[in-house]
Amino acid sequence: MSSPRLRCAVVALALLQAWLPVTVFAAPVVRDHPLVQRFPGSQLAHRQVRPLDEYWMPLGRLVGEGQAEKFEMLEGKWTHLDYTGPATASVVEIAKHYETTLLKAGFDTLYSCKDEACGEGGRKTNDDWWSMSERHRFIVARITRPTGDVWVSVHVHAPNATTKGEHDVDIIETKKVTPPKRDSLGVVTAALLAQELGANGHVQVRSIEFEGGGTQLAPTSTGALAAIADLLTSQPGLRLNVVVHTDQGRDVQAGVQLSRRRAAAVIDALVKGFGVPRGRVRAEGVGPLAPVAANRTDEDRAKNRRVELVPY
Repeated sequence: MSSPRLRCAVVALALLQAWLPVTVFAAPVVRDHPLVQRFPGSQLAHRQVRPLDEYWMPLGRLVGEGQAEKFEMLEGKWTHLDYTGPATASVVEIAKHYETTLLKAGFDTLYSCKDEACGEGGRKTNDDWWSMSERHRFIVARITRPTGDVWVSVHVHAPNATTKGEHDVDIIETKKVTPPKRDSLGVVTAALLAQELGANGHVQVRSIEFEGGGTQLAPTSTGALAAIADLLTSQPGLRLNVVVHTDQGRDVQAGVQLSRRRAAAVIDALVKGFGVPRGRVRAEGVGPLAPVAANRTDEDRAKNRRVELVPY
């Protein structure tokens, strides 16, 4: 017959075995972003993370499908969080929570709007359309870090004052890009092109220019073309897409066609003028479809007109 002490030990072991799975495996997993904590009592309905993506950040009133009075194109790690409720909280209360949270975390508010002032628009293909008949609060904030800026947008919305609202939180963590240094002639060297390609996966070559808004390469482009040829010579396995962008000063179709002709001109110059094998470079033209600035000023339009090298 077992002793009372042994029987107690057996009972204790059985209780521990029954208790451990519940304690270890039923613990809730916190899935908020570390910089932005959810509104108390709300439920996380959906979470998505992309290590690297482009994000269209509106900074002004929406004016239709994929359009806003002002916006920024961001690139970096994107985290998207959808929350619901709680039913007892108003749109205003939830928005105030995020305003305070971001302020305490050191963010600067760049844009905010409410209700009709937010405009009407979005992307119907993504089932993300802001209607002026709904209640809205929208906030965009940014914090600067040595490694790159972090942008946060919060959209709180509900059909009416008595309906449980939803709020979407998007966090974009950009990486600081150090532009390549120019030599005394303002031309990028092959070594600097290789440096930025290795760091960012693509490189802008703004010293490739076209005369009179057409497809003829300007004489000032010669140094950049020589640097690209030297880069390809130094890296025999490298192949490059030459991607030409335009601003939005023309209709989309015309801009795409112009950019394609310009890209073909760059390829011809590399092949015929610098002996680059045609199989190592490929022409791509996307016109105004991938802007990096709002296109409202001459400075913005100049930023959007660019040539990029992207390995393939």
